[in-house]
Amino acid sequence: MPHAMNQQDVISTVNVMIIQEQSYLAADYLYQQMPEISAVNGPQRSAVDVDCRTKMSEWCYQVVDFCKFNRETVSIAMNVLDRYLSSAAGTAALNDRKVFQLAAMTSLYTAIKTFEPEAMEPKIVAGLSRGAYTEQQVTEMELSILNAIQWRINVPTPLAFVHHYLALMDINECDAVFEMAKFQTELAVNEYSLVGTTPSIIAFAAVANALKDISPQCMDMISMVSNIGVEEIKEVQDLLFYSVQNSSTGRAPLAPKKSAKAFGECNSGAVHVSPRGVACQQ
Repeated sequence: MPHAMNQQDVISTVNVMIIQEQSYLAADYLYQQMPEISAVNGPQRSAVDVDCRTKMSEWCYQVVDFCKFNRETVSIAMNVLDRYLSSAAGTAALNDRKVFQLAAMTSLYTAIKTFEPEAMEPKIVAGLSRGAYTEQQVTEMELSILNAIQWRINVPTPLAFVHHYLALMDINECDAVFEMAKFQTELAVNEYSLVGTTPSIIAFAAVANALKDISPQCMDMISMVSNIGVEEIKEVQDLLFYSVQNSSTGRAPLAPKKSAKAFGECNSGAVHVSPRGVACQQ
């Protein structure tokens, strides 16, 4: 754990994470179509939009809350999904909302299997889809995703950077500052506009927002270690700030208790009961 290391160890770890995070960045696959994707089917408008991604992200939070998994797993799952959709292999998912759902559910399944103490079976994922997909489709999609992202799944998350930044500043992780920064990293997962932003910058912005009166010395220390300019994080800070302000509208990740309740309801009017609602929305 970062707080058990000396400062030099934390700095070394952060430097390695910053190098590593460059291999886990996704492209702007909705607004700037990649050349390799255009080469497959030619320029065309994607059937998937920002709202589709947001709904699946929120659904993933509901699943992990209901199963009592770590919420950081959703951050990993959405990173996997974004990189898949940025690849040529993800073209079909961008052009078909049903395939997109399968990719999103499978990304969560893969992240849970890799990072949680208990794994979900493919048949559980198929069951969550209410029969929309078979076990074989889940396993085939998983292989397609892993090959497309070159099996890179150990992404350094924004929350991992938060842990290390606060360790550098000698702030107790039980502190309200950590909880506020953590909450912002969860909100960031829902924001498509942050897909191409490095986790280190998101974490920096979250910590800066949580520490409203952050001392210049602390800011300089993090900036020096992370090689991040203050101007680089201002836009992200503002976006996260407004996300926190709007978190009560239902567009932010739900709180654990509320999520579990919503996930358990079988009301067809509840948007997040099943991800199938994304494909049905035309």
